[in-house]
Amino acid sequence: MKKYLAYPIAIAVCLAVGYLSSLLQADALREWYPTIARSPLSPPNMVFPIVWGVLYVLMGVSLGECFRTENMRAVLPWVLQLAVNVLWSFLFFCCWAWWRCCCSSCSQSGICRRRDEPRRGQRG
Repeated sequence: MKKYLAYPIAIAVCLAVGYLSSLLQADALREWYPTIARSPLSPPNMVFPIVWGVLYVLMGVSLGECFRTENMRAVLPWVLQLAVNVLWSFLFFCCWAWWRCCCSSCSQSGICRRRDEPRRGQRG
């Protein structure tokens, strides 16, 4: 690969993966995520696409640096971390019903409850 193309191609690959990941989780972000109880310290929803966009660009820069310096040993760990990022998003947002079932025993303690569910000891 031409060295001057390493960065733009790597950044484009990362942004494409991020975009595809966002398509996978779009329904859950619209339907499920707003209903869960979140910490008051949770940032506003508008922060997430900005931060993830910056992170994907920086991941692309790191891949571009691997290509530019021809450090192919670093590419496999890079691919693995990107796969884990996508897998985490898929598991958290796309498998939310499964996640909810796993957490049902925790719901009594308030760890995994919906906003409209009463806490243990409270009446609905």
